[in-house]
Amino acid sequence: AQLNTTGGDIVLGAEGNEVTVLRAQRHSPSKCQVAFMQTQCHSYPFQITVSHRIVVEASDGHLETMTVEKWFLRDPKPRIYDGRQLHEVVRVWIDELATEIVEVTFAEDAAVLAWVLPKRACSSRPPLRANIAVACRGARLRPRDIRVSEGDLGLGIDRTFLCARHKPEFSKKQRSLSA
Repeated sequence: AQLNTTGGDIVLGAEGNEVTVLRAQRHSPSKCQVAFMQTQCHSYPFQITVSHRIVVEASDGHLETMTVEKWFLRDPKPRIYDGRQLHEVVRVWIDELATEIVEVTFAEDAAVLAWVLPKRACSSRPPLRANIAVACRGARLRPRDIRVSEGDLGLGIDRTFLCARHKPEFSKKQRSLSA
């Protein structure tokens, strides 16, 4: 997909929500390690750089985010998330390829759904199926990407400082007889 380099595009989030792209930076082709991951639902492997972050099953059964490199070192390997359910990876390998990388940053570091279509898909594009997506996160947010808007965590901005919008209420009761 062609994304606007200055952001503003809307993509599908891992929970079915809309996620805003903050920026998309295209890097010149260079050698990098690419993982090829295949679940029983995939007829071809999903390809992703090993430094990319994916959403997987944590040891306690919840979801967590980790790089593909960390995932690859785990034994047993956590199941990967497709936005609806978890899938066991049945085949995986890493290869070094010369490829162009597009570094995408999403608002609020949201998880999005990604699909990799087979090369032959240009002429006869198969329909996108939810169970072949992989939930992943984009590039890490930079400090300038984080915006505190009114309503977030009860915080506001006052002359470049973060502050509580509402003054905390303290009990008017005496705390001791001597008070």
